[in-house]
Amino acid sequence: MSSATSARGTPVVAVLTEPVYSANHRLVLPAESVLIGQVIQAKPARKMHRNGSLRLIFEHIETPDGRLQRAQGTLEAVDVDRAARLKLDEEGGAHTTDSKARYLSTGLAIAVAAVASRPDVERGAPDPGGDPAVRMGAGSSGFGFAGALISFAAKSTPVSVAFGVYGAGSSVYSNFLSRGHDVVFPKDTPLEIAFGNPHPSSTVRKGKS
Repeated sequence: MSSATSARGTPVVAVLTEPVYSANHRLVLPAESVLIGQVIQAKPARKMHRNGSLRLIFEHIETPDGRLQRAQGTLEAVDVDRAARLKLDEEGGAHTTDSKARYLSTGLAIAVAAVASRPDVERGAPDPGGDPAVRMGAGSSGFGFAGALISFAAKSTPVSVAFGVYGAGSSVYSNFLSRGHDVVFPKDTPLEIAFGNPHPSSTVRKGKS
C-alpha cells in the first residue's frame, strides 16, 4: 500500500498475529482474526520535495469462526525500515519526513563549487590546476569517488568547476526540487492498531537500514 497509488476508500486488511487478552486474562480476540478497514486519506508525494501521507482506519473485526463485529481502530505503531523515515501523528496518520542533513549537504556542495571556481593563487600567479584538495572535493561532489579521482588526475580548474557545479545542482534538485517520498507499507508490514481514541504517543518502530 502506497500513498502514490491508494485512494480514499481503498480496502485495507490486517491479520492479528497474537491473541488479545483483557486485564483479567480473558480472551478478547483470538489470533488470526481479520481487521478490515479502508484508506480515509491519501496524498501522493509531489514536486518541490513535498512528501506523501496516508491515513487508515479499521472498522470491523472478523474472528476465525466468522463472527463480524464493528470497531474503530487506528495505527498506533508501524515496524518499518529506518530508511523509510516514517512518522505517525497523534491520529495515526503516516507521513514521511526529511533529514535535516539535507541542508548541510546542499550547503557544502554549493560551497565546494564556489571555492573550485576561484583560481588558487600561489607565488603571484594563478595555478591552472587549482588546489588538489579542492579538485577532489569538487569531483566527489559531482560524481562520488570516481569523480574525485578524475578531477584530481585532470589538474584542470574548468573540470573541477564543472564537477562542482554539477554536484551543487544535483544536491539542490534532489533535496529541494524533486518529487518527495511516498508513504509505503509493503505487504506483511507489522502494525500495532489501537481501538478507541488514538494514543497521543503514536510511534514508528524503525528497523536497521
